[in-house]
Amino acid sequence: MVTLIYYLFCAFVAILLLWNFVEEENLYNEILYAFVLMPFILRILRIY
Repeated sequence: MVTLIYYLFCAFVAILLLWNFVEEENLYNEILYAFVLMPFILRILRIY
């Protein structure tokens, strides 16, 4: 149960980061969002 909640929370944060990535116009900020987004995507896919 806790694992499911953890993965749902990671998915929620990843969706928020992806939304900000799409809306951002500054290239530097887009790169930062991409680096922050990667660990969440890997956790959702269960690739550590």
